[in-house]
Amino acid sequence: MQVFFLFISLLCAASLTKETSFLPTPISALTVVPSSSTTSPRTKISSRRNFGVDAVFSVSAVVTTTATLPASAQAEEQQPKKLQFVTTADGLKYADIVEGLGPAVTDSNAIRIHYKGRLVGKQGWFFDDTYATDDPIRIDLKADVLVEGFRRGIVGSTDADVGIGGMRVGGRRRIVVPSSLGYVDKKVMPIPKDMGQRRRLYSTVMNSNRIDREREALGGNDLAGVVMFDVELLRIIK
Repeated sequence: MQVFFLFISLLCAASLTKETSFLPTPISALTVVPSSSTTSPRTKISSRRNFGVDAVFSVSAVVTTTATLPASAQAEEQQPKKLQFVTTADGLKYADIVEGLGPAVTDSNAIRIHYKGRLVGKQGWFFDDTYATDDPIRIDLKADVLVEGFRRGIVGSTDADVGIGGMRVGGRRRIVVPSSLGYVDKKVMPIPKDMGQRRRLYSTVMNSNRIDREREALGGNDLAGVVMFDVELLRIIK
């Protein structure tokens, strides 16, 4: 269990570009093996399949006026800045990349969002990207059957002492969803419109053999079903 949470706590950095992308470029990752001295190839978690050490928990600053800054200040501005994540008791993590200035969402709203979804394993493979198709999606936080961690990450906490509240219009939020709150079946949304991407997503997050191997290696947890969403709230519809 300690190995798993150490691995996840090291797993969070992303590169914000000056254009529309705000997800990280995958880099080489740690290799996690069982504590037993006899390591089976079936239980070894391959470094090629997982995110980089800094792949989820921080973002680089966006600098628009570096020409007016001294070289030392420019270098400081370009350093990755750590996101302040809320972590719930059941393993959900979320943090604001950019805090919006508009009204805050509640769990009864229908909203329009852009989002990027990727796996924490499989080298950070993107399974959906509404920016690429310029096709934001509409979701009803009350009526739609959503990935539980995705919904809770958008709505946030009503208790200021426990977490951060609902996303605000114009804001961007990163949500890291453990497998228990993720794609537990094929009924939950959001899902890729492309059927090939959808099948590939399901074949990973619902791969019971791989999940069992990883749980054995990581003390009861897995990476196969862990997904990360970067969400931008465009507007509240109702």
